Amino acid sequence: MAANPLLLCHVPKTAGTALRHLVQAVAPDACFAYERQLSLVDPNLDFIARFRTSPSPPVVMGHFSFGVHRFLGVPPRYAIVLREPVSRVVSLYRYQLSLADSPFAAHFRHDRSLAGFVGSGVTEMTNNHMCRMVAGIAPDVGKVIQGSWLLDCALHNLERFFPLVGTHERLDRFVAGLCGELQWPEGTLPRKNVTPGEYPALDDAAMDLLLERNALDVALYAHVEKSLAAQRPSAPA
Repeated sequence: MAANPLLLCHVPKTAGTALRHLVQAVAPDACFAYERQLSLVDPNLDFIARFRTSPSPPVVMGHFSFGVHRFLGVPPRYAIVLREPVSRVVSLYRYQLSLADSPFAAHFRHDRSLAGFVGSGVTEMTNNHMCRMVAGIAPDVGKVIQGSWLLDCALHNLERFFPLVGTHERLDRFVAGLCGELQWPEGTLPRKNVTPGEYPALDDAAMDLLLERNALDVALYAHVEKSLAAQRPSAPA
């Protein structure tokens, strides 16, 4: 067992469900935390105690942010997949709108618009959520964060503690890097959790709101894309 597990942060709507299926297929001893066990606000202490007294898995994957290594008692070795921010938020909106049991169902009964979903502050996932996760900022529903300090913190953590960073648009490259990092056989992603139907047309007001609420994520994503574009993919052996 690996003594230094890779902590794979699953940002909602970045093909993480497909990635999870790959991890489950290749590493049956992986650990998953999708039920807020590693929430920065209210972590599950029983889950953490069991983790600390069990053999270390090669991967811990789930909806968690930077900082959970302190709970788990392991080194800060993270991986993450980012996505073009406007596409990610639109995909999140479409997915939640399609769920009969969405946690935002009450909001949608009054306002089913994309602009309403983003502008209401009903979830922090529509406001620089990728920066929040990489920076290790605890969820705070209704609080809009636009300060450049958040981007600075995210970039600092990304450079120091994330040996593996990819994008939704270059997912095959991330998967190859993940398999190489963990010495797994080469894998391919299944197509999972794709919301059917067409993307909504965005008027100028909706686009402006999306860009305003996610300006720091846009900058973070641009930084990662520039870095990945400058790297040459490894030549096949």
